[in-house]
Amino acid sequence: MGLYVGVCSRNDIMCWADCLIEQSEYPEDWKIDLSTSQGKHLMDVLHMLRAVPGAVNLDVSFRLVVSSSGSNSCRLHAAD
Repeated sequence: MGLYVGVCSRNDIMCWADCLIEQSEYPEDWKIDLSTSQGKHLMDVLHMLRAVPGAVNLDVSFRLVVSSSGSNSCRLHAAD
């Protein structure tokens, strides 16, 4: 959601994926895809984000977007 509305940048997503890769002995394909998504179209990156395992929580996503709207980019953590 943050990438779609411009609160997070593609670089934020790539850095988040890089952190996850660093913590993984055998990183999953979706982490590598996101980490190397610089030349991809925004819609392709959004599609890649759908491959991230776990349940989508729109309430949490909305609150993160709202709380990040005062800054230039969101802060993604490896635990996210």
